[in-house]
Amino acid sequence: MGIEGDRPTGTIRHASSIAVHPQCQCTTRAMFYDYAVIELVEPFFVKPGEIEVMNILTERLEIRRVFEAPSEYWCILLDFELIKRRHVVDLGFLKKSSVTMETGAWCHDKYTVFIMNRDFNKDIQTCSNSYEKPCGQPDLGGPVICSRTESFDTKLPVGLLSGRHHPYCGKYLHFVIFEIYARMDPAIDWLNTWVPPTTTTSATTTGSTAVTTTAPTSTRKPTKHRDCDDGGASSQPHSLSFVSYDTFLTSVRPNSTTIINL
Repeated sequence: MGIEGDRPTGTIRHASSIAVHPQCQCTTRAMFYDYAVIELVEPFFVKPGEIEVMNILTERLEIRRVFEAPSEYWCILLDFELIKRRHVVDLGFLKKSSVTMETGAWCHDKYTVFIMNRDFNKDIQTCSNSYEKPCGQPDLGGPVICSRTESFDTKLPVGLLSGRHHPYCGKYLHFVIFEIYARMDPAIDWLNTWVPPTTTTSATTTGSTAVTTTAPTSTRKPTKHRDCDDGGASSQPHSLSFVSYDTFLTSVRPNSTTIINL
């Protein structure tokens, strides 16, 4: 939650368990399954304009429809204003920008045929054809929200910002590399089978920043790029994207300390 906006800050919250997707990986060519689930000791208090509940577990088929027929939907990306301090970057007002979603086939051709030095899996990733891309800025893991109406009478979270840094944002030769998004339907498949671990990890949120440490597991593939390691974690935070009951889903960087901005 941005500290310069009109939303309250200073709330302390505790997590009872944290789990990163077991197939999460980041290399020089790809970033796959980069999300995690955080279960809270006590749920958030829902308040209009501050915290909104989205029951994503029942929306899998509708989410897939967005990727099959994106022209039928209006979509926006939620992001935060960045405020540069002396040694850190804080979050300001919540921002939204319109994005033009594309089909999986279009995205696959863009990243594997024209660019060729990137890997793209249309079954777990999606992309847009929007040109205003703040490459090199912190990847806040904001959600892509779509609706069948321009007034957004109903809201459908279809993806999480993934790879605003290299390898999915910038230039390759004369080609522009757009940021991509982790599709939400594979996350739903994972959540439907996910079981909280017997051991717990505590996370405390004070003000605008919560720091949680996740230990790498043997099922996670090794990272091979500087944007995936521990050294970049403190300056490249990921935001809490949305809430489903008392469970949170957020975009993360594997094998690192994850900083979640609330």
